[in-house]
Amino acid sequence: AGACRVPTAGLDWRPTRQPIVLERWPAEFTPGARCYTTVMSWRGAAPPRTRGGPMIVCSCSGVTDGDIRQAIAWMQTQQAAGKPFFAYITPNAPHAPLDVPEEYEKRYAGAVPKNVAKFFGMIANIDDNVGRLLERLRAWGIERDTLVIFMTDNGGTVGVNVFNDGMRGSKNTPWRGGVRAASFWRWPGTLKPGDRDALASNIDFFPTLAEIAGEKAGIIKSGRPVILGEIP
Repeated sequence: AGACRVPTAGLDWRPTRQPIVLERWPAEFTPGARCYTTVMSWRGAAPPRTRGGPMIVCSCSGVTDGDIRQAIAWMQTQQAAGKPFFAYITPNAPHAPLDVPEEYEKRYAGAVPKNVAKFFGMIANIDDNVGRLLERLRAWGIERDTLVIFMTDNGGTVGVNVFNDGMRGSKNTPWRGGVRAASFWRWPGTLKPGDRDALASNIDFFPTLAEIAGEKAGIIKSGRPVILGEIP
């Protein structure tokens, strides 16, 4: 989670359909006055999507609920149709602007500086939403057939002065505290719970997923032995 990335699950992002910024937020996606106001439309035919109107690209922390809700709704249509699916969900939170639902900020108010309370509240909100997503997978009976990957895109920012696990640096630095990111892989019945110490990076994802799917990824080495615990 972190910065503006690609759209909600299931959308067609072929390079020939370039986005253009056109309009303001729909009212239901406006949690705060300082929220991003960028939405997207398309040159030419619009790609298929799960709801009408312009497609949201950048969203605030208060919209994380909506991001996950829409993703779950799309997954449910695929599951009901018996179709395999790939969902790539990238909420803006935790990230500036630090707009967070009040009940989440209150969890940390008084214990840490105000901006840190907002930032930690964003993380707690993501945690709750990931829990909702996992609960749906269980309810649909596909939990053991679904690989869930949760990861971040850089080291810490607002909260590093509170806790940084002894690491030097933060986002925008070359130190471990700037480049180390969380990566959790969950696949009940296939992956054994545990930690992996082997060094990995984003470039390992494609060959790893390709091998899991039964395909070859050329000369790039797969990280499958790492996630299976064959390499500690």
